[in-house]
Formats: sequence, structure tokens, C-alpha cells
Amino acid sequence: MLKFTGLSTSAYRKTGFDLLLALEGSTRRAYLDTAADPAPTIGIGFNLRYNLEPVLKAIAGSGWSAALQAKLKAVIDQGYARGETALLNSRLDKVMADWNATRDPGVPKAFAFSSDAEIQTALAALSPRYEAAIDKWLAGIPNSTERAVLFSMAYNAPALLGPKLKAAILAGDRAEAWYEIRYNSNGSGHAGIANRRYVEAEQFKLFAREGTATTAEALDAGRMYAAHREKILSYESRFDADAAGRIKGFSGIDSIFEEYAPAIARLKAAYGITRGMALEELQVASATARNLTGDGTAHDSAANDADLLVGSSHANTLSGGRGDDALVGLAGNDRLDGGAGNDWLNGGAGADRLTGGAGADTFVFRSAAEIGLATRDRITDFEPGRDRIDLSAIDANGPEAGHSFTLLARGKAFTGDAGELRWYTTTANGKAVTIVEGDIDGDKAADFRLDLDGKLALSKGDFLL
Repeated sequence: MLKFTGLSTSAYRKTGFDLLLALEGSTRRAYLDTAADPAPTIGIGFNLRYNLEPVLKAIAGSGWSAALQAKLKAVIDQGYARGETALLNSRLDKVMADWNATRDPGVPKAFAFSSDAEIQTALAALSPRYEAAIDKWLAGIPNSTERAVLFSMAYNAPALLGPKLKAAILAGDRAEAWYEIRYNSNGSGHAGIANRRYVEAEQFKLFAREGTATTAEALDAGRMYAAHREKILSYESRFDADAAGRIKGFSGIDSIFEEYAPAIARLKAAYGITRGMALEELQVASATARNLTGDGTAHDSAANDADLLVGSSHANTLSGGRGDDALVGLAGNDRLDGGAGNDWLNGGAGADRLTGGAGADTFVFRSAAEIGLATRDRITDFEPGRDRIDLSAIDANGPEAGHSFTLLARGKAFTGDAGELRWYTTTANGKAVTIVEGDIDGDKAADFRLDLDGKLALSKGDFLL
């Protein structure tokens, strides 16, 4: 189950009321809505044909009576054309004024809310039906910011509480729930509905803490985006998130790239990615989306070509395409291709094949286990003097700390000193290959090995040690 942002009962009610106030708007006088058959409405979308009793009780207080309500209902049930709001109010006011003059002087002379408090009273009377709808849909959701958003959706249309949103909440997948609210709850494709969903998703939050993400949340966000990338980019090309926020009086509703920026920051730190890389687009592989491509969708543009692609426990193919990309394979025998640009590649565990592509690329190995003798990695296009092999995270003296490797001359054997790096060229399957080996413990045997395609001449400048 999702971790909810708990609220006290009073704070929950206020949060829900304030959200509806922003999304529905509020009028103290009756009006006709925009439906084909205009419905008399008041407050925050209270349809008077169905909600007259709680509205009248909030307006009249102890002066409420069934007889007064019946007279008002007769007025409300008449047919009205668009533009007849003034006629509606004059008829309602006449009923109230007559009742005040002949039956109860304590009843207001006009049919209108006198304050936001009265509107809130009416909402409180209506709330149980929507709270019950939430509980029937999914029991156990506490008073929280997230429940206030679900209340808003149920108030708008109970059917919005659908099975995919429920599954995401049950799975504790905040990112997928956020996606369902923001992008997948506007079947009509209406701009006004898009504005509302943007605001509701912003209140629900992509990450539990504003502006920061845990590693688990960051990975969930990347998986969500990878799974729905084309739909998200298409949706945002039609409906502007920032404009939606401004229309509804909210600031800070951003595009998808700005929304998940905290996830990129978190994963850059988690995987030791170069701080200076200005990564903009995050995708994380899953069991159903194992192969990721940074470029190539109908809605991708040069503005988001600096990709962060993260694999999974499966064998993934990650293709960065244009831009300075960071590719992280994690477990599995992965294939990483940086494409054009100065890319950063880390295969992780497994026997990985790494291709930097055009540009000055960095091939990163964070532990000796990543390139152990049984699962050594292969770099297909290493260019000495341009590309670099980063072994700086591997201490050259095993359990000790702060030691870097000593690079030996080509073909020289290990001498027995801990922390030596040797390289030589040979032939495998009829093709030239350059082998890089490291001896961490000084036993004159390689503890890890890396294969580079081609007969290369390496120097210390080709390594980060």
C-alpha cells in the first residue's frame, strides 16, 4: 500500500475544501452550468436538482423546512435556457422573500450563501457519499493529502477511481498512481479536464517529499515514464502543465522533465554519475520494457537528448542516441550504446558489451566484481586519447583505501605488488583484441579483466585511476 501523507481530520477537510474551491470555483449565488440542459447550480458545483436539501440547510440554518424546500424545488425543476441565470435567481429570491415576510423572518430574503463557511457546511453534508465511494473502492486509505485528491476525483466523477489507479496504490507505486491521475483520467481529451488533473496530480505528488526522491521512488518514476513515454509526451504537447496551474491559481506545476528532475539527481548520486552531466530525460527498464532508446519517438526533441537510461536485473539493450547520455546496465548481460555525444557508460553486474559511439566517452567500472574473470565486459570502440576507462571506484589494494592502480608497460607481467594494471594485445577468434587486467592483492594473478576490440596502444591518460 502507498505511504500516505497523513492529516488530522480538520486539516483533511480543509485540504479537500480548498482543492475543490480552486478546481470547481465558488459562487454564492445560483447559476446555470454549461451542460446541454443547463442545471441550476450553486457553491462549488452543487447541482440543485440533486443537492437542494444540504444547500438550503446551510443557507437557512434552523429556518429550514420541507415546505420551503418544496417551493424552491418547483422553481429549480423548471426548464432553463442558457443565459437565464438572472431569471433563475429572481424566482428563487422571490420564494425566499415571501417566506421571510409571511412565515419566518429568520430565513434569509435571498437564496444565496452568505459566507464560505456556509459552502463548507453544505459540502460537509454531501461528503459522506463520496467518502463512502472511496472506501468501497479501496478500504484503509487514511485522512491524507492523497485521499483529498481522491475525494476531488470522486466528486468530479466517481468512475475516475478506476482499477489501474487502485492497483498502483495497492502496489505502493506513487509514480504510477500519479501517472493515472495526471495523464490517464481524461478520456474526453478536454482541456478543462486536463487542467484539473494536472492540479490534482500536483497535490498527490510524484514524490512523497517535495523536491526530493528516494532511490526507490526515482526508479519507479523512471519505469513509469519509460512505460508511458509516448503518451506522456503527446499529452503534454497538447496540454500545457504550467498554464493549467496558472489558470487554477497554482504555481510550480511543471513539465514531466522538471517534475522528475529530483529522480535524476538522486540516481546520479546513487550511481556515481559525473555531477556536471546535465541529464534531462530518465527511463528505467522493467520486466516488460527491457530495451530503452533515448531518441526516436514522434514527440522527442533536441531539448531532451541528454538521457539517463537505467537497466534492470534482465539483459537490457540501452541506446542513448544523440546527446551526452548516461547509461547504467545494472544486473544482466547488457548491451549499452551511447550513440553520438560524450557518454558515460556503466554496465554493472554481468558480461556487458559497451559501445560509446561518436564523442569522448567514459566507461565506468565501480567494482572488480563487475568485470570479474568469469563475466568480463567488452568495449567495442575504445579510442585511445579520446575515450577513458574509469576504475577510480575500485581501490587498487582491496581492503585498504585510497590506493590507485599502477599502469604497467604493454605486455609486462604482474610483479607481485598489489594494485597493478597490465595490458597487452592478442587475437581471439581471428580478431585483434586488447586485454586490460588488474591485480588487486599482489598474487601476480588477474582479479578482473576487460576486453577492448582492436589492437590498441594504451597510456595512463586513457584511464581514471
